[in-house]
This record gives sequence, structure tokens and C-alpha cells, in this order.
Amino acid sequence: MYITDTQLAASDGSSLVGFSRPSPGVLRTVQDKLREFISVKDYGAVGDDSTDDSAAIQAAVNAALAAGKGLYVPAGVYRCYSMITISSTAWNSSVFGLGNFAPGIWIRGDGSAATIFKSYVHTSGENFLFKIESGNDHSSFKALLGVVMEGLTIDKGSSTGTGGINLRSCYDVHLRQMNIYNFDGDGINIECENGDVDSSNYIKLEQVQILNCLGWGIDCKPASGHNEVSFLGLEQVWVQSCGTAASISSTPGSGGMRWKGQVLVIENSAFSLCENVGLYLPSESGGPANATLINTTFENNRKRSLLVNSCFNFVGRNLQMYNGGSANVAQVGMEFDGSAGVLQCVDIDGVFVRATADNNAYTAFKVTKAFSTEANRVRIRNVVWHNFGYSGQVRFAGDGIEYDGIPFEAGLSFSGSTVTLAPTLRGNRVPYRLAFDAGAGGGTVETGEWVTYRVSDAGLSASASGLSNGLYNVYLYDHENVPTLELSTDATTTDQSGYRVRSGHASHVYMGRAAVVGGALATGAAANFCNPLWHPSLGYLWTDSAGKVRVNTSEPTSDTNGTVVGTQS
Repeated sequence: MYITDTQLAASDGSSLVGFSRPSPGVLRTVQDKLREFISVKDYGAVGDDSTDDSAAIQAAVNAALAAGKGLYVPAGVYRCYSMITISSTAWNSSVFGLGNFAPGIWIRGDGSAATIFKSYVHTSGENFLFKIESGNDHSSFKALLGVVMEGLTIDKGSSTGTGGINLRSCYDVHLRQMNIYNFDGDGINIECENGDVDSSNYIKLEQVQILNCLGWGIDCKPASGHNEVSFLGLEQVWVQSCGTAASISSTPGSGGMRWKGQVLVIENSAFSLCENVGLYLPSESGGPANATLINTTFENNRKRSLLVNSCFNFVGRNLQMYNGGSANVAQVGMEFDGSAGVLQCVDIDGVFVRATADNNAYTAFKVTKAFSTEANRVRIRNVVWHNFGYSGQVRFAGDGIEYDGIPFEAGLSFSGSTVTLAPTLRGNRVPYRLAFDAGAGGGTVETGEWVTYRVSDAGLSASASGLSNGLYNVYLYDHENVPTLELSTDATTTDQSGYRVRSGHASHVYMGRAAVVGGALATGAAANFCNPLWHPSLGYLWTDSAGKVRVNTSEPTSDTNGTVVGTQS
């Protein structure tokens, strides 16, 4: 049998040619092989950065959806003057028995540096280059199932007021190896106005860069009362230079990313140079729940790196905050503001913080809670202050940071004119507030974190030599990274952490009192009143020098400043 050139040139000519497959394998024709994917070139797309390819791409999308095929977009620059809609009504209620789903689409380019879409969309009502949604009226649950876009770039040509990608009523979405650039609106918008009936879930962004979008780089905030944008994951995602500059606000209107939903995981990702805020979790009905950030960097975001107005369970591990340069001044690093929402179980462990003198004033961690209970704790641990402590810089501020309770186990002893903080039978641990930052030229920051200090067997000592007769409070503090004792007549006050500290010096923690008499420290029973026991019903209790137990409702100022309640046997 002979095949003529005319036969090969016919529309079905490829069906006459065999396909050489790897051995072993199944015999196939070239036609069968070529039909595995649909190409936009099959429908007339040119990709020459001149032709309007909108109609051809839309036709290819429709054909791929109808045939259940993937869509291939070869290398090229494809101009689009109309929005590309990816939608279907081919409902299949039997898929997993979960309701009505229509098959999604797989769109594959030749790589984000080779396959490029440029948006010239100007038509009224077309607010995005790509609109991906189920083809129903969103009054009942129907969704696209399985949408993949990979290996391509979406860029703004000369469109005005448009965004990159809009998702609505989509499940199992994977955007990977993509760049989204320069849009006036949002880079990626995940819409949910009606709750469960138009929700999107199980969405993964992987190796995606979103740059220079004037709205949100990523916006996934459902309407008030809903939190159905759920199970959203970002891995190796870079959101940079997004948002439009505005005055600092408790409810920023644009920036790096806004999210409200259930279960957000961000890993190995970065938010940098964004206006107003890097990442924002708002407070409203249907608030955020279960957000986890791992190995995530915030760099040179203006106003704030992170703002959380509400969240049930927020976890951060191995985070970084870099700020520097007068053009990139931040005012707050991470802020948790529960004044209008609820903060429950915020747990951050491991943060690397760097700033410069240009960040002034700057607060690294700021917490405001409407009320304080254990369920509403905010805990921040293990912070590395790489370059901090310049004028106007605060490590921790607010009314709600919880620290793990640190016991007062070490105690004071007196000998001659020397007071010593040393271990006791109870142990050697005491609270200690980090206050010195060598990286900023030897600055002292009174707003550091509380850590456990273990007093050595030799103890810490201070001298009362030269002090006038009277009562002195003994404080432990961080003096240029050296734990140090001091005697002071300054009164104590209760810090927000719950520890008693020196008034006006929040990093000087109260260890007890000492009495100076004739240039020496009172010792033995004569000094027991200095550090009396506290009883919640009786008040302050101590044994005086005559062996009598005394009590006073206020802290005693002398050995006999109280009522005798008995004698010690």
C-alpha cells in the first residue's frame, strides 16, 4: 500500500503516520499523539507581541475544556485585548460524591521567561486578564475541579485598572512557576461573596513571583461573615512592591497579601518592598483561623511587615524581618491588634530582626489585646537582634505579650557591706530581661524579652559601701550583656509581664530588699523584714529579731513595723 503526498497533506494525514514510541509500548499514530494537548496555535494565536490573540486563546480554552484536554501555550508574547474566561457547566455530581463539579483545565507554557501573556484589556466589566470560575450564578454550590497554570508570565501591557487572575468557585488549583507583573489591581484575587456556594479551596501557589501590583499582590478576603477561602498554601512565593502608598491604618487597603479563611500555610516565601503592609489578616465576621508561617521573610515593607487584627491560632517559625534604608522605612514589624477582633494562641518561635538608624521610630513587635486570658495569649520567643537598639527603636510594646513563667528560685544573702544573689534549695532560676544590643553600637533597649537566667554557685554580688542608712531595693539587670546587681531607692512597679521592676527602668527586675545600717547590711533575723513572706489573707509575714512573728498589710519598712501574731517555737 502506498500513501501519496496528497493523502499526507490532508486534514487527517497524521493519522496515516505511525509514532515511534519507547519500547515496549503501544502502537499509536502521530495524530493520536498530537491530540494529547491542544495548542493555542491550533486556533490561530500568533504570539508575536503585536497581534491581538484574545479570540484565538479563548477559542483554544473552550476547546480544551470541552475535550477535557490540557492547553499548551508555546513560547511567545501573546497580546490580549479581551479578558480570557475559563469556565464550564459540564457538571458531574458523581465526582467523589461531594456535589457538582465541572472539570478544570491544565494550561502549560514553555517557562515563565518564554511564554508571556500581556494584558491590553480595556472593556468595561473585564477587571482581570484571566477569570477562572464555575459557570453558574453562585447561588448554589458548583465549582471547577482541577485548575493548573504553569510555566508562564502574566504582564500588564497598557490595560488600565485591571488585575492578573481572578478565581471563584474553584477547587484543587495549582499555580506554579509563574510571574505576575505590573497590574493596576490585584495580582491574584480569590473571590468569595456568598460563602460555601462560591468558595474556593485547596489552592497551591508554588514558585510564583508577584511584582508591582497596585492593589494586593494576593487578595483572598471573603465577604464579611464568610471564611471559606481555605486550605491555601504558598511555597517559594515572592510578593514584592505591591500596594499603593497610604497613611498607616489599622485596616490597610492594599499591600502584599490579605487573607481571611481557614488554614493558611506560607513556607520559604518572602514579602518585600510592599506598601502599607506585607501580610494582613483582617478582623470581621468569619475571621481568620489557623495561619502558619515557616521560613518566611519580611524585607523593607513600608508601614508594617505583618498586621493581624484577628486570628484563631497563628504560628510562626524561623521568620525574618529586615528593614533598612531611608527609602524603605517601616514603623512596625509585626503587629497583633486584637482591639477589634480576637487573638487566640499566637505562637512565634525564632525570629531574626535587623534594622538601621533610618527606622526611627520603629517597634519590632507590638501587641494590643482587648482582654487578657490564657486562651488569648501572644507568645514570641527566641528573637535574634542582629542590628537593633538605635534611637526610637522598641523591641516589644503593648499590653499582651505572654512569657513562659519563670520562677524566683535564687535568693539574697548579706555579709558586711555585700549583698549576693545566689542559688537556694529551691534552685537557681530567676527572670532576666535582655536589654543590650551590641549591634547598634552598644545601645540599651528597655523593651527586650524575658528569659531564664541561672545564677551560678558563686552568685552575683553588689556593694552597699558608701550608701546612707535606709532601705534599698535590689535589682538584677542586663548591663552590656553582663548580669548585674544594683541597690536603688527607686520604687518598684508591676511590668505588663507581671514581674516587679524598677520604676522607669523596665529591664531591672526586683530581687528583694536590703537594709543599710551604719554602712553595713542588716543580717540574720534583723533583716527578715526586708524580704517578708506574702500570705493572700494575712498580708506580709516575717520573724523579727526577737523571734516573734509579725504581720502587716503593707510591705514592712522596719523590723517592728507590724503586729505580733505569735512567737516562733
